[in-house]
Amino acid sequence: SQARIDELTAQGLWGEDTLHSLLRACAARTPDALAVADQPNREELTGSPPLRLSFAQLDAASDALAADLLARGIGRDSRIMVQLPNIVDLVVTYYACSKLGAVVSPLPVQYGSHEISSLAATLAPDAMVSLTRFRDQPLAEQAAAVLGGTPVLALGRDLEIRALNAPDAAAAQALADHQQAHPTGANDTFTVCWTSGTTGTPKGVPRSHNMWLASGRMTAVGSGYQVGEILLNPFPMVNMSALGGFLYPAALCGCGIVLHHPLDPPLFLQQMQGEQVNFTIAPPALLNKLAHAPEMWRAFDFGALRAIGSGSAPLSPDMITTFEHDYGVDIINIYGSNEGIALV
Repeated sequence: SQARIDELTAQGLWGEDTLHSLLRACAARTPDALAVADQPNREELTGSPPLRLSFAQLDAASDALAADLLARGIGRDSRIMVQLPNIVDLVVTYYACSKLGAVVSPLPVQYGSHEISSLAATLAPDAMVSLTRFRDQPLAEQAAAVLGGTPVLALGRDLEIRALNAPDAAAAQALADHQQAHPTGANDTFTVCWTSGTTGTPKGVPRSHNMWLASGRMTAVGSGYQVGEILLNPFPMVNMSALGGFLYPAALCGCGIVLHHPLDPPLFLQQMQGEQVNFTIAPPALLNKLAHAPEMWRAFDFGALRAIGSGSAPLSPDMITTFEHDYGVDIINIYGSNEGIALV
């Protein structure tokens, strides 16, 4: 309610920042610093090579995608379903939609025809952004078959991520005109994420930029994020764990996000070493396995690693002891939900 917004704003807890305004600040402050990077095996998963974007490139790429979406009739308050794995394109899409004032509803890649059709009946999307394939899943084709006349735009086919090219002059002017006429506010609804369905069918949870920033600040402080750190995200960027745990905190702190999906433990460990990761999250089962395999842990150089977050199930005290006493890495127990609560 407006009364609640006014109360939180008066207390200094909510402000005027949006996801893309934080990006602009990062691009001005550290334009060449890493903003987001794909996992090295992306081509095997999607058929396209991995990307690495600096903050300046992410700003330009999201401008270009926003202009392309605007030319297709997507603008303020448009409802966009997005079904993408953890790839750079997904991050660019979030920023592009933030710049347009569109509402993003992200879906896990494992959702099939039944889930897409039932959630679309609730959301009434204006368009869907997807991918021609993820592994052997024809994501865009699957969505188009159940969405009727709703446009399904496939990255790599209908839309391109242009990391080094800003929109042409006419498209850039159209985007600037749109943003002037329809500025995005910090209290506008930005996402509709879906609950896990523990009490029935998944339910859509609308959240604004200020709501996400509240969770993002909590995660950043509770997990000890430092300016410029490298964060490795293996959890699907469709709900609280990755939006509140990585996307918004990284924008707040100017951190680089390294992407990973689906979970492949050997590759995950290689990325931790190769990218000099400072913080990541991992499921309890993987941490338990690593705690019982010190030879596997010590086969890598994790000198930059400061802490690992985990949750979703109780954490073993023995595992925590091994990591903190033997490996020298803090384990942080995190609980978060799409509805907004976040505990560390």
